[in-house]
Amino acid sequence: MNTIRHSFLLFTVLFWATLPAYHAGAQPVDTWQTHTSLANVDKVLLTGNGGLAALTSGGLYTYKSGEALIRWSTVDGLYRLRPATMAYDPVNEGIWLGYIDGTFEVLDIERGTIQRFTDIARSTRFQSKRINKMVLNGSELYIATDFGVVVFDTDRSIVIDTYSNLGRFESAVNVRDIVIRDNTIYAVTRSR
Repeated sequence: MNTIRHSFLLFTVLFWATLPAYHAGAQPVDTWQTHTSLANVDKVLLTGNGGLAALTSGGLYTYKSGEALIRWSTVDGLYRLRPATMAYDPVNEGIWLGYIDGTFEVLDIERGTIQRFTDIARSTRFQSKRINKMVLNGSELYIATDFGVVVFDTDRSIVIDTYSNLGRFESAVNVRDIVIRDNTIYAVTRSR
């Protein structure tokens, strides 16, 4: 009986001794914090001034030389946790993110703001609207999708063209990648 009493007393003392340390590291009640894995990196790109951005299964993170790693997730304003692709805008220092449902957005790294566009996602003409690749050419963002290529004017924030009938292919051809060279757009399509 005496052993049980000593064990209970020891447990009580240890519990009350560690309680302040537990609360010191606790998160305030009215805030949110995400705990996502950044271990699986899907894509990395270089940003201005020696920085980089990485797409992961747990969101996006950005890094500038000499600064701390910044994590971006849905709590920070991203549309979804795992963007399908991204492109860097060196003029405006933004990162364009494209998603599997056709939604795309631009992240202003310096200001920490995100502007979202749903032009492709709202389209009822095509079933699959996945964004596969994004390439900037001046102020025009070329977006490779599951139904063709969409051209978006980044200055005016509007879609200016859509190419869904490419060559001899049937309508709504799946474009996997885009390369722009000498005013010619090369679209990589999925073989059938």
